[in-house]
Amino acid sequence: MKYVGVIPSRWASTRFPGKPLALINGKSLLAWVIEGAKTSSLLNELLVATDDERIAKEASAQGLEVVMTDSALASGTDRVFAALKGRDCDVAVNIQGDEPLMTGELIDQLIAPFSEDPQLDMATLGR
Repeated sequence: MKYVGVIPSRWASTRFPGKPLALINGKSLLAWVIEGAKTSSLLNELLVATDDERIAKEASAQGLEVVMTDSALASGTDRVFAALKGRDCDVAVNIQGDEPLMTGELIDQLIAPFSEDPQLDMATLGR
């Protein structure tokens, strides 16, 4: 199966505009998420879906493919869907762009049930 991780990221948050590029201990929030996601052993691809050139530039600097999406999209899930249109993908992994403590291990735990049950439609991490 092909697992594609997508980090939806937008600039125009009403509560915290520019949040993806806010610095945390010297790195952008987005850089922390990307760094953690890159350690997944199960993702076949990882990309950022954004509507903002500043975010695209940061993601590219981190070595990720960027898919530009429509700024009118209502949610990160919509952004993930738009980014994956026409792409070969069995399982889309929506990696929240504001989770700086995300790790590859967590992503792999999320993906594992799909290899165990190919009929599975959706999974989420919970604690």
